[in-house]
Amino acid sequence: LRLWQAFGTVAPDKVETGGGKHCKHIVDLVSLVRHAIDPESPLRPIGQAVEERFTEWLSDQRKTGGEFTEEQMQWLVAIKDHIASSLMIEQDDFEYAPFNQFGGIGRAYELFGDRLAEIMKELNARLANSVSSAFYSEKSVSRDRTWHDDCRYSPAVLASGLEKSQLFSTILN
Repeated sequence: LRLWQAFGTVAPDKVETGGGKHCKHIVDLVSLVRHAIDPESPLRPIGQAVEERFTEWLSDQRKTGGEFTEEQMQWLVAIKDHIASSLMIEQDDFEYAPFNQFGGIGRAYELFGDRLAEIMKELNARLANSVSSAFYSEKSVSRDRTWHDDCRYSPAVLASGLEKSQLFSTILN
């Protein structure tokens, strides 16, 4: 938090606070690192970027006739919030709050059917792509590919033998 505030003092035109919210999650360290490497890049909370991309994704769904029930929207918002704080969502995450309080993976399949895996993949790609830009330019990362995909095959990850989720736990701990 103090580092975020320091950057805001030194270069206030480069620091976005998302309406007063800043450095809310440990994943915001990605933004700090990006800004430290490239001081010309804006410093903005990951959650703010994820929120904007979620709104875009919902708009795209509506344009193609995709409508969601109130309960489905509750799940989608929870998935979005999880991605904003954890950089990704996997089916195993449905065993934990708030998803287990909504009925867990079984209820998710009841609500979304066979589209559940596709929706999760889309949301990981679209929402976590805001994190991707911390490592790659927007032009080099497609909406269907995230930095998670690239990390999975990097020499360091391959040499470590860690699964993707284990890698992120290791990095964040």
